[in-house]
Amino acid sequence: MKITIPTTPPSINQYQHWHWAEKRKEKQYWCIEIWALLKLNGHPKNCRHINVSADIYFTTNRRRDSQNYASTLYKFLDDALVTAGVIPDDTAEYISHDEPVLSVGDKAETVIEIRESDGDVYRQTI
Repeated sequence: MKITIPTTPPSINQYQHWHWAEKRKEKQYWCIEIWALLKLNGHPKNCRHINVSADIYFTTNRRRDSQNYASTLYKFLDDALVTAGVIPDDTAEYISHDEPVLSVGDKAETVIEIRESDGDVYRQTI
């Protein structure tokens, strides 16, 4: 399943300096947007394990660190997936993440792909 959010996530460098109320508002926006798109597209429920990837498109060509965007994007996404009932918890037992791909496009947007996996990706160490 693919969903498209019509903006880019904030980098962790920006996000960590915001006031708590601004952080809350941004997280709510992303969670509601993702949840609504999941519902609209008939998302799976109670998956054993999923893998998510993201393509983040910016309108300007600058040097960016994908990990700075992955941390905020995947936190927002994971919380929305739990709220929507796609996975029971946002731990490595239920979800794995690919490194986001950062590109230049005609418009700023984030394309997220969610794939059910066989669960063998998760290996718990004792």
